[in-house]
Amino acid sequence: TVNDVCSAGKCKIGTAVVCKIALEACQVAACQSTGAKAFACVALPAKDGTACSGSAACVLGFTCQLGQCQPLPQDKLYVAGLGAFGKALALQAIQATGGGAVVGGRRSIGPADQPSGAALVVAELAGDASVVWQVEVASAGAFDDLAGVAAAQRLATGETAVVATRRFSASGDLDLWVAKLAAAGKSFVADKQVVLAGTDAVFGAAYHPQVGWWAAGQQGTGSQARAWLVRLSESGTVLASWKSAATAADHLRAAVILADGGALAVGDRVEGGVVRALLVLVDGQGAAVWQKTLVDPAPQALVAVVSAPAGIFAAGSRTSGGVD
Repeated sequence: TVNDVCSAGKCKIGTAVVCKIALEACQVAACQSTGAKAFACVALPAKDGTACSGSAACVLGFTCQLGQCQPLPQDKLYVAGLGAFGKALALQAIQATGGGAVVGGRRSIGPADQPSGAALVVAELAGDASVVWQVEVASAGAFDDLAGVAAAQRLATGETAVVATRRFSASGDLDLWVAKLAAAGKSFVADKQVVLAGTDAVFGAAYHPQVGWWAAGQQGTGSQARAWLVRLSESGTVLASWKSAATAADHLRAAVILADGGALAVGDRVEGGVVRALLVLVDGQGAAVWQKTLVDPAPQALVAVVSAPAGIFAAGSRTSGGVD
């Protein structure tokens, strides 16, 4: 503090000093006394284990050790709480940015065991998981587990694009929501309800600037749910779609865009009372190239898919003996 004075035999504290100095990733600013009436702002090493900050070169998962930004050992997992922002929030989508991530999810409203409603959340997190900005939009009517954010994507323009499932009126069906937020989440530059037929829900989506979105999900609910893929422009125009003709319930959970503008999507299908992993390949116009289920006596489902130079990898669950 500065301008401390004695008053009636006691020290009256003055104004707190806010040190604003250039810092490295693992430094903190501190005010140090240099005399009775003098001080200096200095950079001190951050406490070991502190998340790295102040440097674009450091990413989530790096921590400070002896004043240096270091990756965690491979046998350690970095976990950062989201504080008040994370209350009743289920994150469903994430994409890495330069030093953090953009995320999307659903916040439950009301009692945890019986929520009365939901809001869709899009936010940017810094490398230490602190919130840079956040936007919340209500999904009207009663809580529905199908509502949520399928994907959040940082665009080259600095804008953030979103594909989600949302109810726009209390008595309406669930529809797709395609939105785009200006840089820093200050305003919507695109905000569209995509109305098709009945209940439409998407669980995962992939984006390419020359293709747009391929979103994977389902049309209908319960035993009438059918796997569904839809290609959308950034502004929400439907460019192509594919729907399963199976007689049993099936769903698509994730998609990856291929070099020809088509998509490979993964999910699950019920066959003979057993849940099978489902894979669907469509071309850029939404025509099915092939679809396959993985034959295995144990129930199985795929929920994620990525493309890599070595090929395409999918991940999910397989139940054997009651154990996943």
